[in-house]
Amino acid sequence: MTLFDTSVVIDARDTDSPWHEWAKEQIAAANVTDEAVVNPVVIAESAGGFEQRDDIPELLQRMGFTLSPLPVSAAIRAAKAFAIYRKRPASQGKQPASRIPLGDFFIGAHAEAEGLKLVTRDPERVKTYFPAVKLIVPKNRGGIFTSARRLQSPERPVLASTRGQLNRKAPAAIGGLLPRPSAPGNFHRTP
Repeated sequence: MTLFDTSVVIDARDTDSPWHEWAKEQIAAANVTDEAVVNPVVIAESAGGFEQRDDIPELLQRMGFTLSPLPVSAAIRAAKAFAIYRKRPASQGKQPASRIPLGDFFIGAHAEAEGLKLVTRDPERVKTYFPAVKLIVPKNRGGIFTSARRLQSPERPVLASTRGQLNRKAPAAIGGLLPRPSAPGNFHRTP
């Protein structure tokens, strides 16, 4: 199974996103080789752009996703990683804004707990706190894996282990099945 981060789900819905086609290709490719899944955290994070929030599970399934529960072991692992995250700023005299684990921690921990690949365009936190997770991220022109904020445009996808192993995935296309976001500004996380 391949787990999808919220950023990719949003990009697949938002035709104005520079990663729209790349996101759709990743969903299609995952469904060809195994299964594209989202968990309750991704569903909750992406809900902001839906006018009919009760329809989200059905719309995600029509988009090609299987809904997967978050295992208890992932919740525990997310809490442990978040505790480490909170200590780092404290050592520099700063305090993180949140006292509750952020969604990225649950998503990364889910991928780690079940040995899932994770499709994301914001891999930094996962690489730091869940280094065993294999990431599928957009590739920049120089072939360096980087955060989406530094990409000029999406290119061919690659499967990248945080240990440096590469394996190209064959892209495929799917049609846009979900309605466009009601307010595009609601769909992009701020750094």
